[in-house]
Amino acid sequence: MKITINLLLSLLLSSSLLIAQSEVHSEVRIYLSGEETMDKLIQSGIDIDHYSKNEKNSIDATLSTADIDKLSAHNISYKIIVDDVRAEFVKNSQNNTSGSRAGGICGLDNLKYGSMGHYHTFQEVIDQLDSMKLLYPALISAKDSVGNSIDNRAIYAVKISDNPTLDESATEGTTYFDALHHAREPMSMEALLYYMWWLLENYGTDAEATYLVDHREIHFIPVVNPDGYVYNEIIDPNGGGLWRKNRRRNSASYGVDLNRNYSSSFGNSIGASSNPASNSYHGTSAFSEPETQAVRDYVKKIKPSIAFSCHSYGQKFLIAPGCKLPNEDYESYAEFSSEFINNTFDGFGTTFEMLNYTSCGTTRHFMHDDGIYTLTPEIGSSFWPPQSEYCSTVQNFLGAMKYISHVSGSAPKLYEFVVLNSGGVKPGDTLKIRTRIKNRGLELEATNVSIEMTSTSTNVTPIVDVQNEAKIGPRSFATHEFSFLVNPNAKSGDLLSLSVSVTEDGFETSIKEKSIRIGETTTLFTDNGEQGMTNWSASSWDTTFIESQSGKFAFSDSRYGNYSKSSNEVINLKNDVDLTNATKPYATFNTKRSFESFDNVHFQVSTNGTNWNTLATYTNHEHWTKKEIDLDQYIGRKIKIRFELTSDAGVQSDGFYFDDFEVVDFTFKEEEKEPVSLAEFVQLTNVQIYPNPASGEIQINIGRQETVSIKVFHCSGKEVLTQLLTDQITSVNTEELASGLYFVELSAGERTETRKLVIR
Repeated sequence: MKITINLLLSLLLSSSLLIAQSEVHSEVRIYLSGEETMDKLIQSGIDIDHYSKNEKNSIDATLSTADIDKLSAHNISYKIIVDDVRAEFVKNSQNNTSGSRAGGICGLDNLKYGSMGHYHTFQEVIDQLDSMKLLYPALISAKDSVGNSIDNRAIYAVKISDNPTLDESATEGTTYFDALHHAREPMSMEALLYYMWWLLENYGTDAEATYLVDHREIHFIPVVNPDGYVYNEIIDPNGGGLWRKNRRRNSASYGVDLNRNYSSSFGNSIGASSNPASNSYHGTSAFSEPETQAVRDYVKKIKPSIAFSCHSYGQKFLIAPGCKLPNEDYESYAEFSSEFINNTFDGFGTTFEMLNYTSCGTTRHFMHDDGIYTLTPEIGSSFWPPQSEYCSTVQNFLGAMKYISHVSGSAPKLYEFVVLNSGGVKPGDTLKIRTRIKNRGLELEATNVSIEMTSTSTNVTPIVDVQNEAKIGPRSFATHEFSFLVNPNAKSGDLLSLSVSVTEDGFETSIKEKSIRIGETTTLFTDNGEQGMTNWSASSWDTTFIESQSGKFAFSDSRYGNYSKSSNEVINLKNDVDLTNATKPYATFNTKRSFESFDNVHFQVSTNGTNWNTLATYTNHEHWTKKEIDLDQYIGRKIKIRFELTSDAGVQSDGFYFDDFEVVDFTFKEEEKEPVSLAEFVQLTNVQIYPNPASGEIQINIGRQETVSIKVFHCSGKEVLTQLLTDQITSVNTEELASGLYFVELSAGERTETRKLVIR
């Protein structure tokens, strides 16, 4: 009887290979109707922890036939985009003739495509590590086996640094990267290979690569799950295999999800399963798997301050911890992510906010609880992106990997830039600026920091343009003031452009471009967020301490997390702004944002509170910049102002922040005219132009019968109208003139007079 049972189990287990080969997965577009659909997906038990966005109010996911049947059973609308993603990948790989496994790719000399489609097999990854050591022996350690898998394959780690065999963590920041916890996510590993080769090949020629190698200890485990990855090679040697777990033999199935096997909240049923057949099976106990033991022991040994545990896919950054809400360290994660994210990614946030589920027992949760800031990048558009996307995917991720390598040590960057001149910056003034520099680094003091402001403009002459700071502690600030002399002959309305460079030990850690408009100003409204919501009304918007540009607070659509799905949320300025007598009004504010591509914020103005005109739309991602919005078209009126956030039912990110909001009116200096005699001047002082502000037609009364020519100039200097006046009172048609500020020049003989005219 025992022989029969063992034989049966053996047959069942060996047949799993055939099952894995025959199971079809499709690319499916799921149509969302808001919270209800996402709840249905979660409650139905569909394995949907990865998806991407290609259409509004939809998500694209790779699903098995069984999961597609669940969509139908729960009346969730969908359509099949690709019938068999594995077959599609193989077909594209076979048709691709542009690949090379002989020469360099993606702008590098030594990175080559692998033989599994265009991905590296496990052995080829090992060969890459050996090649790195052979070519750059002084910059990378020999591969070190930090543990063995279930099937006794080595789990290799390497370190890149200027002294790779020495422990210099007391004076150099420590960063950690790993990949391929999940065997069907090879792009996560390829991104690490690209970064490693980039560091090595550019050392000594590229300033940033050289600085990072000389001042950081950067650790990599490219393949956490070698058995699962090799298994995918066995069942799909041309690539496209969809096995996820390791290869532990369970009673009637294989595999443990390594990214559910860590100790933090282990066994929690949220996002993990106790069913051994499930793709998210967490194992029998925390760290039951040798692969997770290897990662645990290695990170405890090297003690990094920040880490990327890389996965694919979906073009998102998941912030730690993952199983707990809210995230007590959201502000630091939001600060980092908003600076390194670029427009190829959908956004960042907790797993719940980005993927609509919460996962427990994950790598990033464990490392976060161990004092390591950890994010999970979900890289690429699918589990096995085509070769045409390979280089763009790894290159677009490079900036984020460099950024966290920087902040693992010291990273002084411009945090605040404030013009101290009240009443505007006028020709002949001394321009005064205050900056705050923040050491964004987590681990080390920033030393020998220099802040320099430069300008190519002839309108400013530096008085104090360089300041130095010997030390700035981790996560600490240093404040400095700068001054420039503004050219007395500068024109009102001109922009002064300043470049603010921050260096540490001679390496430029940050450079920002700032602009200041010259002109005398009257502040019509101002709010820097320090008084809370006193001046604003909103249902979800609020002030937040996550990050500001001055003081402690800024305004945000979501105070401590991501914005809501399927939302239309506004923040209204309570009181009207009076532009009745304005000359050149602008709305100005500092802002940063992170949106997936179908969501945005509108800056809107209304004169009646019903009809809102959108003057600017903000989408995608941008770190703190100053915005200036021309309000000329509302001169002569009172206006209402609001920001409106709109989002669809899919992915959400951190959203929109604004700070130092002002509406200012610039008074432009008119061009100086040759003086005229008192008698000549008096002859034109009786000229009347009415109505002013005007709309459609104006009357010009020159006081007596005389021939006078008029020229009308837009405030930009463009001549828009010329007419000869022969009567004492003459009508002039201005219907073709756009709303805004104009100057009317009246000439009689050698006499000239200029008057302002506002067109509504």
